[in-house]
Amino acid sequence: MADVFIDLWEHPQKYDESRGSLKAWLSVIARNKAIDRYRQKTKIQTIPLEETVLAQMGVEPEMENREELQEALAELTEEEREILLRRYVYQQKPKEMAVALGLSVKQIENRLYRIKAKMRKQMEQEG
Repeated sequence: MADVFIDLWEHPQKYDESRGSLKAWLSVIARNKAIDRYRQKTKIQTIPLEETVLAQMGVEPEMENREELQEALAELTEEEREILLRRYVYQQKPKEMAVALGLSVKQIENRLYRIKAKMRKQMEQEG
């Protein structure tokens, strides 16, 4: 509710008396802020990167040696880690990633494939 009143305080000109009562306008603002907050909270994933990557690679996390996965992740470049985070933790689609990283969708898909293959190979060598 505090956000609603701050919004009113900072932007009183947004309220138009001819469109409805102040109470109705504040209710709409509160509803919209609640929806925005809900969407923001549900976008954030709290699944650890290791478990997400393992699940995408078809490996059961409880059966896998976590040290091997951490070592494989440590071997990745900063760009490769960012691509994995964007795709499997933040659930970004390749098209969104392409725009954010300045690459084509095909380049993103190819890099994801190569990163997963690289990690599989590293984990097989270590295991």
